[in-house]
Amino acid sequence: GGGPNTTFVQESGVNELPGNPANGEGAREGDDDYYWAGVYSTVIAGNGDYTPLGLVEANEESAERAFAGVDNDLRYHFNLPESLQPTDRLTVSYDALNLHGGEADSRYGIEVYFNNVQVQSEIVIREAELGQTYTTDPFTLADVNAEVGSGYDNIITLKGVNYNAEGGGNWMGIDYVQLSEAGGGGGETPTLPFSENFDSLELGPWVSDSESGGDGTDWTTTAPSGWVTATGEGHGPTAGGDIVTEFDGWSFVDPVTWNATAGQARDQFTKGSGVIAVADSDEYDDKADAKFNASLSTPAIDISGAAAGSVVLTYDSSWRQEPQSGKVTVSFDGGDSVTLLELTPATPTAYNETVSLNLNNPDGAQTAVISWEKQGHNNWWWAIDNITVAAAEVSTPTLSVVNNGDGTVTVTFEGTLQAAPTVNGPWENVDAPSPLTIPADQAQQYGRAVK
Repeated sequence: GGGPNTTFVQESGVNELPGNPANGEGAREGDDDYYWAGVYSTVIAGNGDYTPLGLVEANEESAERAFAGVDNDLRYHFNLPESLQPTDRLTVSYDALNLHGGEADSRYGIEVYFNNVQVQSEIVIREAELGQTYTTDPFTLADVNAEVGSGYDNIITLKGVNYNAEGGGNWMGIDYVQLSEAGGGGGETPTLPFSENFDSLELGPWVSDSESGGDGTDWTTTAPSGWVTATGEGHGPTAGGDIVTEFDGWSFVDPVTWNATAGQARDQFTKGSGVIAVADSDEYDDKADAKFNASLSTPAIDISGAAAGSVVLTYDSSWRQEPQSGKVTVSFDGGDSVTLLELTPATPTAYNETVSLNLNNPDGAQTAVISWEKQGHNNWWWAIDNITVAAAEVSTPTLSVVNNGDGTVTVTFEGTLQAAPTVNGPWENVDAPSPLTIPADQAQQYGRAVK
């Protein structure tokens, strides 16, 4: 019956689109293209130039079971339900079943595409990673030019990356492939607005460095509201060794006076139930000029519901000692980090300062990870408290179309006018100011106004 009962058969080599929708269930009788029952009359832009198959009356009985040698494309064809909307979110899941073992470094790479749009960059799978479910990040139908209803040939492609020439082996088998609705929340991905006040210590890891010292001097942390405090006992340069104090929370030592005679001990605090290690002065002297880094990153924040350029980060850098240096960065969809703000000891800052920054997320980004990195040495530190990421208020631009009755149509709009051949795009800017008058006998297009 195909579908969930499809027989995975030994691969037969490379073939071009569209493939055969009615292969047998014997070894080497399958091909690169598996078809669900449906009507395939329209090629989706980006999938290539081929003649679609038309009516496929039944789910195909067999599918190729593996990547092998140069045969590294597994394609799955289907119609999507008409009930789906362009903003609905999907994921693709799969499981690597087996691998050409016994090699110098047995491994195989795999990428995932939907309508030739990459939805998962390469993951390299070794024997230890077999039997695990891999799921792409959520993406919308609009992201991948998906079309709903009968006729449209949507294609999921698993693309293998062969490492046989580098001692990786020549094949990897696939257990199953599944397309699912992701839902509005995207699993455990936080949605907007995202807020963290550090009371529940959900973010981490965070490591801070500060100074404490003086012969036998007690030190006490004092923290912003909601932060956990801890106490311990310092020691002088002749005490030797370390002491440890168990704690659970976020800790920073209060600013202290430099003790030039006794030297300066170095305290390092880590999040969670752990230890505070107080180093002796000799160790500190060895590292007096060494800079240290500390970083903090949010989990992936779901920003798929926010328009491009409309996500705002707000944080409170109210608890710090100057001078300090550090930076705030953002990474969209797991890509390279982009610096939003960089502080140096010369940057004018004030205590109890709340900073808001527009993330300016690129069109189509689904997730963002916000990171803070502290750089400094001696008793310079920088603390972040009360983080919020929210969609900015964006007014909807107006758009109107009037038939002038003289063979022309006038389009009046705010912002930028975009046009597309289908409601799902691809959208392109129209290089013209408002109002725009055009002949009424041109080909039909969809229009939208964007800011």
